[in-house]
Amino acid sequence: MVIKKETMLFRVLVSNQKIIFFKNVFFVYFALFISLSCAKEGNPIDEKSLVALAIPTPSSTFFTDESSSPTQMPPSGGIAPPGQPENPPILNDIHLQMADAPTAIDPNKLDASIVVDGITFQLPVHNKTAVTAFIGKRDMYRSADGVVHNVIYSYSTTPEIFGEDIWFRFFSRADQKFKIIVVARNAYGSSMKEADYSHNRACVGVAMVPVIYGDCNHFCLEGRIVGGRVEFAAKFKHGPLEVLDISASGFRPITGYPIDYGESLTFPDPIPAGDTHAKLSFQLTDTEANYTCLQVKGDAFFTDANGFQSLTEFRMFRIE
Repeated sequence: MVIKKETMLFRVLVSNQKIIFFKNVFFVYFALFISLSCAKEGNPIDEKSLVALAIPTPSSTFFTDESSSPTQMPPSGGIAPPGQPENPPILNDIHLQMADAPTAIDPNKLDASIVVDGITFQLPVHNKTAVTAFIGKRDMYRSADGVVHNVIYSYSTTPEIFGEDIWFRFFSRADQKFKIIVVARNAYGSSMKEADYSHNRACVGVAMVPVIYGDCNHFCLEGRIVGGRVEFAAKFKHGPLEVLDISASGFRPITGYPIDYGESLTFPDPIPAGDTHAKLSFQLTDTEANYTCLQVKGDAFFTDANGFQSLTEFRMFRIE
């Protein structure tokens, strides 16, 4: 009878673990479904929805302290248990592995899979040392007091839970710029490693600025660096015209959702004969600069001796 009770208890524990695991799987897949459904319908996606769901593998179910607070103090692992090393956790360099997210969970091909591994220490540390991975935009940073600012998502674990081979896996939007910060803390000290990353999908094979598309002796679209920022220009060189309207607009890669309608110049009066060069440009805002590439469209509508005419260049520009 005792053996049967122990066997039954073991089965209950295993069953409970399975229930917890599949609940985690359901939560992540449901969140992905909502995110991808919004993208499929062409709706603008809030910046905070762009990052970071942990993939619920049997190992990553042990992640703790899931949070989306923009300002966070990394948790500390406290003092060493008896007999364990009392060393500060001095991190070695971390490694990033990036790939397209699996089609099964990313049918719209919007996301990237990022694995942060190679998380090791220069000296042995006790097994309750806290290791936290933070994801944010490029403006995420850790201040002198140890607080990490502008966090989008974070996960924490310990060697006691995860073993010596600590790693994290995240989903984030492809074709955007992010940063990862890894912080290790215990009662004897802390250390940090960080890395910028981006993963291109729509931007693969796209020419890096500065670049020109078209013929600037007639009509062209140019991407260039001006004062450390990216600037786009639609240029039209022409003879005498009666009416001219020239414009440039920017769009997000993959979804094509507008990010900047740019500016439009209209000359309704007859333009004198001559060699006139009309141009239009706009600079990226900080939000737009988060993308690794952009679609830019330049249009010129005009009336000359041959009647109404139009010219268009619709191109992709790589900015990282």
